[in-house]
Amino acid sequence: MTGCNVEKILGIVKIASITGQAQANATFQLLKLWDVSEDIIGMCFDTTAANTGTSSGACVLLEKLLHRNLLHFACGHHVHELIIGEVFTVLFGPSRGPNIGMFERFRAYWPNINQSNHKPLDDDRMNHSLLQMMRFDIVPSLTCFLSADSSYIPREDYKELVELCLLVLGYPMQTDGKYHFRVPGAYHMARWMAKVIYCLKMYLFRNEFKLTATETKSLTEFCLFATHIYVPAWMLCPIPSDAPDLPLFQKVANVVKSLKVVNDTAERTVALMTNFNQSITKNETELQKLIQINSTELSFGIIKLPLPCENCLFSVEYFVILSINL
Repeated sequence: MTGCNVEKILGIVKIASITGQAQANATFQLLKLWDVSEDIIGMCFDTTAANTGTSSGACVLLEKLLHRNLLHFACGHHVHELIIGEVFTVLFGPSRGPNIGMFERFRAYWPNINQSNHKPLDDDRMNHSLLQMMRFDIVPSLTCFLSADSSYIPREDYKELVELCLLVLGYPMQTDGKYHFRVPGAYHMARWMAKVIYCLKMYLFRNEFKLTATETKSLTEFCLFATHIYVPAWMLCPIPSDAPDLPLFQKVANVVKSLKVVNDTAERTVALMTNFNQSITKNETELQKLIQINSTELSFGIIKLPLPCENCLFSVEYFVILSINL
């Protein structure tokens, strides 16, 4: 739950099914448990059918349980993932399994890569006036993200994505020595940041890693889209637009800026609980206590649980994942 400088994990619920009704019921019970059901004004959610279905989706069912309409904030990152997923499918074809052959080849070959032999985008279209104008805005914007506070770069893969994008565009990192590339890691079919990172790396090292002519052409198209459209939009989507310099607008803007319209907080908590699930305790009550300890500050051994405020936004999207992993 976010809003008014509060970012709070209310709980991670184990549910019997992945239906919208089960998710809505679990969310409603959490809101009632924390006595914040009257304060909720909106929902942030992944755009899956279980959440967004017009008759049996979790969002519409939660509204019925609350007896009022809520603002709908489809997770900006998830919306962008749907777009980049379609671009990848058009260029490389549909995936026929959990692994992508080109990525597996690249990961296996990585120890042989000469990391100093990376090349930026080399395509005649880079000289087009439109792309030049776009880069004029994109490069300073991405550079600012790297120098801004950590709230804009919540994880290391965000930083890597921005850095690789700048390298592909031909803007080297300002480091004391040569840039250190991370070893290609795991990727998930439902999460696209890792796949974009793979594609950017493969293109940078296209002279080191053997690619077919078709793969090279598709990677070029993908990197043109990713660097000029996708990555800048991905980084900017959590940031609200500036409000007019009027007292009422500024008051509303302060509330809006405190609302998270991406699911990063929920994702990080789910990832943590997935990694450490049952490694400390198998007792459900104790597990919920651990969640609260992880998401709050400790002071003199007392867990400080900040009380929710009015005008809060509740994130309801990850019960499906928890029902599988718990």
